[in-house]
Amino acid sequence: MTISPSLITASPLSTIESSIGERVPPVFRGAPRKTGGVAKLGKIQTALLGSIHPVSTGRKLGILITDGLDAALLKGLTAAIAKEKGVCELIAPKVGGVTAQDGTWIEAHHMIDGGPSVLFDAVVLLTSDDAIDDLVKEATARDFVADAFQHCKFIGYDPSAMPLIEKAGIADALDEGTIVLPGGDGLSDFVSKLGKLRVWAREPSVKLGKASSPID
Repeated sequence: MTISPSLITASPLSTIESSIGERVPPVFRGAPRKTGGVAKLGKIQTALLGSIHPVSTGRKLGILITDGLDAALLKGLTAAIAKEKGVCELIAPKVGGVTAQDGTWIEAHHMIDGGPSVLFDAVVLLTSDDAIDDLVKEATARDFVADAFQHCKFIGYDPSAMPLIEKAGIADALDEGTIVLPGGDGLSDFVSKLGKLRVWAREPSVKLGKASSPID
């Protein structure tokens, strides 16, 4: 089974600073922008990723994926974000994509070298115990996490991603904006917080350098 990338739009990355204040309505909603059309999903894609709404507005969630990820968790997450008119893009360690725990092949939009967290409004780490050791060795993966934290972005993560979080130097600085998934309240708790856009309470500690530099 092969899964192609979902929720592909021609939406440019939103200008974050101009969206603060009155321009930040509910979850992931941004200024209207034109797109080149929404990709049509086949039956197999819809089965994995859930019901996809047409996306002409919305912010981007970057999901870093690895072999062995929980396909059901990915399905639930993308469906929840789509419901809020958000856009999900998948980032893989290598060109092509990854194989989920159930054997499903999932194509990615980006390779980690070309999909830094600066491109996204929030990020999620959907990893696995079997793949995390190799991911930790990737400097770009460590930077993906460290930069997202430094930029006060919300970070959702599978528990298996903790070694990467530690390697990124933020394990001792986790806050309300770093959320384990699916969590006690499921994905709804994570998705509901994304409307805040940034974890502004983190900014003072980041400026003071309380988070460590990524470990080489």
